Amino acid sequence: MGGPPVTRTSIEDIAAGILGSRWFLGLVSVAILGLLALASWPWSFNRFVLKATTRTIEISTSARGALTIDANFPKGNEIQIYGANPDGLPPELTTLADATSAIRLAVSSATLQISLPTDGTLIVRMTSDGAPDIGVLNNGVIHLTLAGMIERIEVNGQRTAINIERATSWNIRARGKDILARVVLPPNAGPIALYTIALYNQPISDFWFRYPRIAGDDPRTYQSEILTGQLQILDTGAKIKLQPRELILLEGGSRMLSRLEIIDKAVAVDVSGEANRISVGPPRPGSPFSLDRDLTPSVLSYLLNQHELKVLWGIALTLLGALWKARQWALKWAK
Repeated sequence: MGGPPVTRTSIEDIAAGILGSRWFLGLVSVAILGLLALASWPWSFNRFVLKATTRTIEISTSARGALTIDANFPKGNEIQIYGANPDGLPPELTTLADATSAIRLAVSSATLQISLPTDGTLIVRMTSDGAPDIGVLNNGVIHLTLAGMIERIEVNGQRTAINIERATSWNIRARGKDILARVVLPPNAGPIALYTIALYNQPISDFWFRYPRIAGDDPRTYQSEILTGQLQILDTGAKIKLQPRELILLEGGSRMLSRLEIIDKAVAVDVSGEANRISVGPPRPGSPFSLDRDLTPSVLSYLLNQHELKVLWGIALTLLGALWKARQWALKWAK
């Protein structure tokens, strides 16, 4: 014996009962709350690319590295050396050991190779007259190789020729702890690219568009020397134009230096990597230190911008909308 026949009306009554039930409303509510949670929860491991020009950049390495600079100058151009330890001067340059402040040399050809240990520091900046100023801290070494005509320039401007028969190399190290060993090149040295031996990929722990500050200084007093820039967040496709002197804060993650070039009296850099949190702008009041514009994408923003998931997201949102409309129908049917 069979039960009563299933009619269209009975099927609609069953559907209306399910769609109009409280548990279905709860399921839809949980889905909506889940979307709101994903929209408010920040996504970590944000991949970024930063391209900027600046007056100053300080870079801390996270692995051993080396950079090479080749430069040829018109005759009589001056190189200035500050904070150098006189120990280790080559025999041809021992007369420079008595210098008490800056060492000034007129050269026709020079090559700089910069060796950075793990946790080393490189500072590249432009002086007020447009001269490239390159310095190292924390056991960094500037290998300066000189060739051709060399003259020492005294404080009073008098020049003394230094006779050398071959290229001479000087390993410039800092005179003491927390002293910056610097080499200032002529303002008209022209475009200079710092080539990394590691194929333009130097792992770095962090970077700042500022001159080195005393440890413990309030970061709210920092001033950015950035001139122009663009920050791109790869996973969402967002592109943010950076304003002059705008601060940038990248928290967590890893960094890679892929370009460092001195051109048009500015330092051009490309840095890529990932960060847990990204913000720009002026500092916010209070503690811990943070900036005004938080650019960290939400989990929902990250998921919506993954090409592989866009179709699934479209289907899921379509189904959610269809179910919600079905519920409205069910409530009207029940009446």
